[in-house]
Amino acid sequence: MMKMNMKYGVVALALAAILCVGIAYACFTIESNQVKVTINYTLSLTYTYSGSVVHLSAHLEAQGNPVGGATITFYLYDGTAWNSIGTQDTGSGGNALFDYATTGNGIYYFKATYYVP
Repeated sequence: MMKMNMKYGVVALALAAILCVGIAYACFTIESNQVKVTINYTLSLTYTYSGSVVHLSAHLEAQGNPVGGATITFYLYDGTAWNSIGTQDTGSGGNALFDYATTGNGIYYFKATYYVP
């Protein structure tokens, strides 16, 4: 295993800290091993309904902590494709809420995706 030059080790640590917040303004060179930053996100989607309205609730966490400021996109499956029905940003508790008014009787399939800036 190659030893990393101390100067580049500090740059790598600074880069890791910058990447964790999603902002990177740096030019650097690493002459040895790759730098890999892994953040495990977990997105859960639940629902309730009243009348013809489905209340979707998405919750986003990173390593057990709520993620605020992420964009959640909600989708409805129409039988052939997933179509975006709207977006909401997560609050400080990691939650984003979205209401969908159904158009009639039937089975509705929903999913959500996230984007962390």
